[in-house]
This record gives sequence, structure tokens and C-alpha cells, in this order.
Amino acid sequence: MNDPQDDLTIGNDETVIRRVERREQVCDDNLGRRRPTTQAFLQDGRNGLVSVSLWSETTPDDVAKEGDQPYQCTVSVGVLRENGLGIIRSPESGGPGHCDITGRKTKGRLKSIVSQTQWVPGYAPPPGPDGPA
Repeated sequence: MNDPQDDLTIGNDETVIRRVERREQVCDDNLGRRRPTTQAFLQDGRNGLVSVSLWSETTPDDVAKEGDQPYQCTVSVGVLRENGLGIIRSPESGGPGHCDITGRKTKGRLKSIVSQTQWVPGYAPPPGPDGPA
């Protein structure tokens, strides 16, 4: 299997923001909190790439303007790389700091990634087992 494309000028300590749809979040009893589902990090149909934005180059409010997904989560670039994925810049696809996650998104990799996500303050689903209406 080929290694994913990866822009090594983007540091492992960088944080990316991913928009999350209502149906792409769930209460995880093992973690004791709500988290995105693995569906939130599946490819968008654009060459297997997953759209994200670098927190250091944009704001959650700007990311919210790019789509109608109500929630946002974050994860570090280091976590993506630890799971065999890469990240490349794609400013032509979105606003400032727009990137794409590259590589094969297996169920195991996605489970590991979503377990390490955090909700963006102000863009988190309501707490509780039932989630949003």
C-alpha cells in the first residue's frame, strides 16, 4: 500500500477543525461523552479526501460559514499521522487554512481518531444520551 500524501510543513501539534453533521455524532458509553461517529471522517467523494481546516489559520466561525453542518470537532495532525493518514493543503477547495486528510480511512483508524477528538466550544452537540432533536 502506498503512503498517503503528506505535507510535512504542517506540524504534528497543529489542530484541524472538521465540520460534523447532526447524524454524525453519538453518545459513547465507553468514553463517557458524546463524540463524532466514524462517518464524520469518511471521504466526501472527492478522490477519497476529507476536508478540514487548520485552527491556526482560520476560526470556527469562518469554518461554520463554509457549510451547514452544525457541529465542529478538532483533532491534532499528529493523531492523523499516528493512524497512517496524511494532510495536504488545498486552499482552492475552501477558505484560509483549508486542507484535506489523505490516505485510507479504515474502520480501525477512524475509531482511533474519533476517540481522540474534542468538540469546538460553541459548536458542540447538547449533552445527554439522546443528543439533538
